[in-house]
Amino acid sequence: MFKTINLTLRTLRTLHVLIACSYLLFGMSLSAYAEDESLALTPATSAEEIALIYYNLKQKDPNFIDLAAPNVPAGSDMATVQNEINRLQDLFAKSNPDSKYIVIQDVIPFTAQTANQHTVFMLEDFNSEFFIPFSFQKLNLMIKPQEIDIYGGIPMSEDMLATFFDGYDGKAFISYTLHIRAKYASDDKILLEDGKEYALLIGDIAYLALLNRNGKPFWVYEAPWYGDTMQSELQGLYHKEKLLTSPELNKVQDEINQQYQQP
Repeated sequence: MFKTINLTLRTLRTLHVLIACSYLLFGMSLSAYAEDESLALTPATSAEEIALIYYNLKQKDPNFIDLAAPNVPAGSDMATVQNEINRLQDLFAKSNPDSKYIVIQDVIPFTAQTANQHTVFMLEDFNSEFFIPFSFQKLNLMIKPQEIDIYGGIPMSEDMLATFFDGYDGKAFISYTLHIRAKYASDDKILLEDGKEYALLIGDIAYLALLNRNGKPFWVYEAPWYGDTMQSELQGLYHKEKLLTSPELNKVQDEINQQYQQP
């Protein structure tokens, strides 16, 4: 088990913020986890799908012949090539970032800090500089989930800790599932330490789950808009007790463009 330690000033400040956000962080009870395990276990999005979401967000059709070429064995007939192009075009059509979320399955280091019999899991990698790199053929992407730093420290309840310790092996990492609704894609390239240039893909956190060693969620955040499209989300802000008029719909569409096509 974790030992009680003296908290630093930085940690105390973090804990103060976490207490203020406790409604958000504890908003989903353990009793709801059974319903959400399907989300937590959603297969990770492939690099190919992420690339197509990027192109879709930019409203730019990729060169499907170039994308298909590496997937087709040398000497293939035209029917095989066309089938691969058709597959990519169909996948592209289904890669609307408004409804097709990017799912990340990964692990993150953690430490546990305990004071006054309250335990906080510190996930220091979830900070303002956090990103997930992806490469598909010649396209390199760095995916930045907005406001991930909010989850840099997560208070644990007794039930959460009990679920976490079920099967725990003592290693200082936690598995997580992250669903991101992409909303901005940039042509600008960022040179990283690996010598590659990456395009930026920014999105909102739709769902985040921390998993124990058995793959069971012990802490979950799900955005209240999960499953809604961006347009329906904004239209809901305007829809009171009457039908929207055409000018109001245009106004909503203008706000969608301003809010989701700018970083």
